[in-house]
Amino acid sequence: MSPNTLTLLESTAVKVFSRADQIPAQADVLWEIQRGIVRTQTWTEAGKVISLGYWGAGDVVGIPLAAIQPYEMFCMTPVMVRGLDPHQESVLPFLYQQVKTLQKLAWIMRQASVAEKLWSLLLWLFEKFGYTIQEGCLIDIRITHQDLAELADTSRVTVTRLLKQFEAQRLLCRRNKHYVLLTLEPDLLKLQSLALGKENTVQKILGCDRKS
Repeated sequence: MSPNTLTLLESTAVKVFSRADQIPAQADVLWEIQRGIVRTQTWTEAGKVISLGYWGAGDVVGIPLAAIQPYEMFCMTPVMVRGLDPHQESVLPFLYQQVKTLQKLAWIMRQASVAEKLWSLLLWLFEKFGYTIQEGCLIDIRITHQDLAELADTSRVTVTRLLKQFEAQRLLCRRNKHYVLLTLEPDLLKLQSLALGKENTVQKILGCDRKS
Protein backbone atom coordinates (compact mmCIF):
# COMPACT_ATOMS: atom_id res chain seq x y z
CA MET A 1 0.00 0.00 0.00
CA SER A 2 1.48 3.35 -1.03
CA PRO A 3 2.11 6.23 1.42
CA ASN A 4 -0.44 8.36 -0.46
CA THR A 5 -3.10 5.67 -0.02
CA LEU A 6 -2.32 5.39 3.69
CA THR A 7 -2.57 9.17 4.10
CA LEU A 8 -5.95 9.23 2.33
CA LEU A 9 -7.30 6.39 4.50
CA GLU A 10 -6.15 8.17 7.67
CA SER A 11 -7.68 11.48 6.64
CA THR A 12 -11.04 9.91 5.76
CA ALA A 13 -11.44 8.05 9.06
CA VAL A 14 -14.11 9.05 11.58
CA LYS A 15 -12.77 11.62 14.04
CA VAL A 16 -14.18 13.09 17.25
CA PHE A 17 -13.57 16.62 18.52
CA SER A 18 -14.46 18.42 21.74
CA ARG A 19 -16.32 21.70 22.06
CA ALA A 20 -14.10 24.67 21.05
CA ASP A 21 -11.73 22.43 19.07
CA GLN A 22 -10.80 23.34 15.51
CA ILE A 23 -11.22 20.71 12.81
CA PRO A 24 -7.98 20.43 10.82
CA ALA A 25 -8.03 22.15 7.45
CA GLN A 26 -6.79 19.74 4.78
CA ALA A 27 -6.71 20.76 1.14
CA ASP A 28 -7.91 17.38 -0.16
CA VAL A 29 -10.49 16.43 2.47
CA LEU A 30 -14.14 17.35 3.06
CA TRP A 31 -15.56 16.66 6.50
CA GLU A 32 -19.05 15.19 6.73
CA ILE A 33 -20.59 16.18 10.07
CA GLN A 34 -22.20 13.12 11.62
CA ARG A 35 -22.94 14.64 15.01
CA GLY A 36 -22.67 18.10 16.55
CA ILE A 37 -22.51 21.67 15.28
CA VAL A 38 -19.62 23.37 13.47
CA ARG A 39 -19.18 27.05 12.77
CA THR A 40 -17.12 28.13 9.77
CA GLN A 41 -15.45 31.50 9.96
CA THR A 42 -12.85 33.84 8.56
CA TRP A 43 -11.64 37.30 9.51
CA THR A 44 -10.60 40.57 7.93
CA GLU A 45 -7.12 42.08 7.88
CA ALA A 46 -8.27 44.27 10.78
CA GLY A 47 -9.06 41.17 12.83
CA LYS A 48 -12.86 41.32 12.58
CA VAL A 49 -14.36 37.82 12.71
CA ILE A 50 -16.81 36.97 9.93
CA SER A 51 -19.11 34.01 10.48
CA LEU A 52 -19.68 31.96 7.33
CA GLY A 53 -22.42 29.74 8.75
CA TYR A 54 -23.38 27.01 11.18
CA TRP A 55 -23.45 23.40 10.05
CA GLY A 56 -24.87 20.21 11.52
CA ALA A 57 -25.39 16.52 10.84
CA GLY A 58 -25.56 15.85 7.09
CA ASP A 59 -23.59 18.98 6.14
CA VAL A 60 -20.03 19.07 4.83
CA VAL A 61 -17.28 21.59 5.57
CA GLY A 62 -13.69 21.84 4.47
CA ILE A 63 -11.01 23.63 2.50
CA PRO A 64 -12.24 22.29 -0.90
CA LEU A 65 -15.39 24.40 -0.37
CA ALA A 66 -13.56 27.53 0.75
CA ALA A 67 -13.25 30.42 -1.68
CA ILE A 68 -11.52 32.63 0.91
CA GLN A 69 -8.60 32.38 3.28
CA PRO A 70 -8.23 32.09 6.21
CA TYR A 71 -10.94 29.47 6.75
CA GLU A 72 -11.58 27.85 10.13
CA MET A 73 -13.96 25.12 11.30
CA PHE A 74 -14.81 25.68 14.96
CA CYS A 75 -16.72 23.11 17.04
CA MET A 76 -19.66 24.69 18.87
CA THR A 77 -20.42 21.33 20.52
CA PRO A 78 -18.73 17.94 20.71
CA VAL A 79 -18.48 16.87 17.06
CA MET A 80 -18.04 13.66 15.09
CA VAL A 81 -16.94 13.95 11.46
CA ARG A 82 -15.99 11.60 8.66
CA GLY A 83 -13.47 12.52 6.01
CA LEU A 84 -14.58 12.42 2.37
CA ASP A 85 -12.61 12.52 -0.86
CA PRO A 86 -13.92 15.70 -2.58
CA HIS A 87 -13.42 14.11 -6.00
CA GLN A 88 -15.81 11.22 -5.38
CA GLU A 89 -19.28 11.34 -6.94
CA SER A 90 -20.79 10.39 -3.58
CA VAL A 91 -20.20 13.92 -2.26
CA LEU A 92 -22.58 15.51 -4.79
CA PRO A 93 -25.73 15.31 -2.58
CA PHE A 94 -23.82 17.11 0.19
CA LEU A 95 -22.77 19.83 -2.25
CA TYR A 96 -26.35 20.35 -3.48
CA GLN A 97 -27.47 20.83 0.13
CA GLN A 98 -24.59 23.26 0.72
CA VAL A 99 -25.64 25.41 -2.24
CA LYS A 100 -29.23 25.59 -0.97
CA THR A 101 -28.07 26.62 2.50
CA LEU A 102 -25.76 29.31 1.16
CA GLN A 103 -28.56 30.70 -1.02
CA LYS A 104 -30.81 30.88 2.03
CA LEU A 105 -28.13 32.74 4.00
CA ALA A 106 -27.57 35.15 1.09
CA TRP A 107 -31.32 35.87 1.05
CA ILE A 108 -31.33 36.49 4.81
CA MET A 109 -28.41 38.90 4.58
CA ARG A 110 -30.36 41.01 2.08
CA GLN A 111 -33.23 41.71 4.49
CA ALA A 112 -34.23 45.36 4.67
CA SER A 113 -33.43 45.92 8.35
CA VAL A 114 -31.11 44.45 10.98
CA ALA A 115 -34.16 43.40 13.02
CA GLU A 116 -35.60 41.42 10.11
CA LYS A 117 -32.16 39.94 9.35
CA LEU A 118 -31.65 38.88 12.97
CA TRP A 119 -35.11 37.35 13.22
CA SER A 120 -34.61 35.48 9.93
CA LEU A 121 -31.30 34.10 11.24
CA LEU A 122 -33.02 32.90 14.42
CA LEU A 123 -35.64 31.14 12.27
CA TRP A 124 -32.89 29.56 10.17
CA LEU A 125 -31.09 28.33 13.30
CA PHE A 126 -34.35 26.81 14.55
CA GLU A 127 -34.92 25.06 11.21
CA LYS A 128 -31.41 23.54 11.35
CA PHE A 129 -30.95 22.85 15.05
CA GLY A 130 -34.29 23.25 16.78
CA TYR A 131 -37.35 21.36 17.90
CA THR A 132 -40.77 22.19 19.28
CA ILE A 133 -41.44 22.27 23.02
CA GLN A 134 -44.51 23.33 25.01
CA GLU A 135 -43.44 26.99 25.17
CA GLY A 136 -42.57 27.30 21.51
CA CYS A 137 -39.68 26.54 19.15
CA LEU A 138 -36.37 25.90 20.93
CA ILE A 139 -33.05 26.58 19.16
CA ASP A 140 -30.87 23.75 20.44
CA ILE A 141 -27.54 25.56 20.31
CA ARG A 142 -25.98 27.87 22.86
CA ILE A 143 -25.17 30.96 20.89
CA THR A 144 -23.94 34.27 22.30
CA HIS A 145 -24.88 37.80 21.35
CA GLN A 146 -21.42 38.13 19.81
CA ASP A 147 -21.95 34.96 17.75
CA LEU A 148 -25.21 36.37 16.40
CA ALA A 149 -23.58 39.74 15.71
CA GLU A 150 -20.83 38.09 13.65
CA LEU A 151 -23.40 36.03 11.75
CA ALA A 152 -25.63 39.05 11.07
CA ASP A 153 -22.70 41.39 10.31
CA THR A 154 -23.72 43.91 12.95
CA SER A 155 -22.58 44.94 16.42
CA ARG A 156 -23.06 43.02 19.66
CA VAL A 157 -24.74 46.10 21.15
CA THR A 158 -27.33 46.11 18.36
CA VAL A 159 -28.03 42.40 18.79
CA THR A 160 -28.44 42.80 22.56
CA ARG A 161 -30.88 45.68 22.07
CA LEU A 162 -32.94 43.84 19.49
CA LEU A 163 -33.10 40.62 21.50
CA LYS A 164 -34.36 42.56 24.52
CA GLN A 165 -37.01 44.14 22.31
CA PHE A 166 -37.97 40.75 20.87
CA GLU A 167 -38.46 39.51 24.43
CA ALA A 168 -40.44 42.62 25.40
CA GLN A 169 -42.77 42.04 22.44
CA ARG A 170 -43.14 38.35 23.35
CA LEU A 171 -41.48 37.12 20.16
CA LEU A 172 -38.99 34.97 22.06
CA CYS A 173 -37.81 34.02 25.53
CA ARG A 174 -34.82 32.33 27.14
CA ARG A 175 -34.88 28.79 28.56
CA ASN A 176 -31.75 27.31 30.13
CA LYS A 177 -29.43 29.52 28.03
CA HIS A 178 -31.31 28.65 24.83
CA TYR A 179 -33.61 30.85 22.78
CA VAL A 180 -37.24 29.83 22.36
CA LEU A 181 -39.21 31.43 19.53
CA LEU A 182 -42.78 32.08 20.66
CA THR A 183 -44.00 32.62 17.11
CA LEU A 184 -42.75 31.74 13.64
CA GLU A 185 -44.71 34.51 11.93
CA PRO A 186 -44.23 37.81 13.78
CA ASP A 187 -45.94 40.99 12.65
CA LEU A 188 -43.66 42.42 9.94
CA LEU A 189 -44.61 45.94 11.04
CA LYS A 190 -43.39 45.08 14.53
CA LEU A 191 -39.98 43.99 13.25
CA GLN A 192 -39.67 47.06 11.05
CA SER A 193 -40.49 49.32 13.97
CA LEU A 194 -37.93 47.63 16.20
CA ALA A 195 -35.29 48.30 13.56
CA LEU A 196 -35.71 52.03 14.17
CA GLY A 197 -34.35 51.64 17.67
CA LYS A 198 -36.71 54.32 19.02
CA GLU A 199 -38.99 53.20 21.79
CA ASN A 200 -41.56 55.96 21.28
CA THR A 201 -41.93 55.04 17.60
CA VAL A 202 -42.44 51.41 18.52
CA GLN A 203 -45.10 52.32 21.06
CA LYS A 204 -46.99 54.51 18.58
CA ILE A 205 -47.01 51.83 15.89
CA LEU A 206 -47.99 49.03 18.23
CA GLY A 207 -50.39 51.08 20.34
CA CYS A 208 -48.77 50.04 23.63
CA ASP A 209 -46.78 51.60 26.44
CA ARG A 210 -44.61 50.45 29.33
CA LYS A 211 -47.54 50.33 31.76
CA SER A 212 -49.73 48.09 29.62
